[in-house]
Amino acid sequence: MSTRERFLATARFQPVDRTFLLAPWCWTQTLERWKREGLPADDMAGKAGPLCSPATYREFCLPPLQRVTSLLRQHGIDIIIVDSDGNNDVLIPLWLEAGVSGLRPFEIAADCDPVRTRREYPGLIMQGGIDKRALAHGQEAIDREILSKVPWLCLQGGYFPQVDHLVPPDVSLANYTYYARLLRGVVEEPERYLNEAKRQGYWKGDAR
Repeated sequence: MSTRERFLATARFQPVDRTFLLAPWCWTQTLERWKREGLPADDMAGKAGPLCSPATYREFCLPPLQRVTSLLRQHGIDIIIVDSDGNNDVLIPLWLEAGVSGLRPFEIAADCDPVRTRREYPGLIMQGGIDKRALAHGQEAIDREILSKVPWLCLQGGYFPQVDHLVPPDVSLANYTYYARLLRGVVEEPERYLNEAKRQGYWKGDAR
């Protein structure tokens, strides 16, 4: 499969030859639009929850967002992903109601739990959910962070694994290289790595 085919199939919960692995790229058209119009606003939440109540969001934010998603779908765009740091749990139903199909980055420091979210919203496209802080603490911490969720999430479909924000400056090149190689292996053979996670006691999902 091509990169584009793999991305679209993952976002539509269709079979893929391997899980799509996000790379640091951006469409030229997107960059040109940002130059003309500025960066789009994001981040509707902090560590303690959303920046406004769900009722306030429904009254003031939901109608214009619905107009945007409706326009996008009229033009054949059905993959619509919101980027918002913090804990957005109570806003997810509103975004789904508005026609949004996915969310990122599931910030672990804000008590986000991508496994719990996947179980609650099996049709939600998900990006992120890997604690960026773990990458600074060595191979064992990286193993625990990846194996405790990524193999299972990959097997559910609709998941793009990546860290939950920018990689911190205290992450060594050796640690990042180890992380990247492990993540590559997991997305290529998620079932094997899930079995390994169970063997090592990293996978706690059955008890959640």
